[in-house]
Amino acid sequence: MKTIIEDLKDTFWSSERRLDMMQIAKKHNYQFRNSQSFLTLDLELKAFDFFDNDNNHKLKYLLSQSLASLSGSVELFDFHRNGQDKVTTLLLIKSVLLELPKFKIEARSKWDWIKRKSKGRNIEFMGFPDFNQLFHLYTDATPRAMKNLFREEFLDFLMEHPKCYVEAHQEYLLLGNKEEKIEARAVPEWMEYG
Repeated sequence: MKTIIEDLKDTFWSSERRLDMMQIAKKHNYQFRNSQSFLTLDLELKAFDFFDNDNNHKLKYLLSQSLASLSGSVELFDFHRNGQDKVTTLLLIKSVLLELPKFKIEARSKWDWIKRKSKGRNIEFMGFPDFNQLFHLYTDATPRAMKNLFREEFLDFLMEHPKCYVEAHQEYLLLGNKEEKIEARAVPEWMEYG
């Protein structure tokens, strides 16, 4: 009931963010949805570490584009974590043609030693010597599999977005800057990258 009331409020007293996303959708021929229940996501995706196995999250202002060439879609949405005010804009790429190993990439922080965060894996990517200084890579996949998966364009994107969080498994790839909204003017760039 609370979600329905919030959707009605959004419709009649539109926020600036909602209006910006609607304009972007219209200009770039993306589909726009005001919100989606977190419960409707695929179980495999809901199991991602990013979502903390909590079902009370909200997805708002969804932009999506079908990609026939990938037999899938690219979606961008604002993710509202249950009980917190900070919002993360996420890009979700899904394709039945993808067969991704389970992996996660998180930006390193100077506070990692206080949090006792496990170090992740160090894999040397040719041409990207700073990758391991900027990111933690968590995976059980072999170094060869990860090197084959991470193309130069993907590594370039990560290096340009040093706060980026990435999580993937099977047909899903999820990325965004934790607890940050992507500015409206940068949304088409992220969609294009997806």
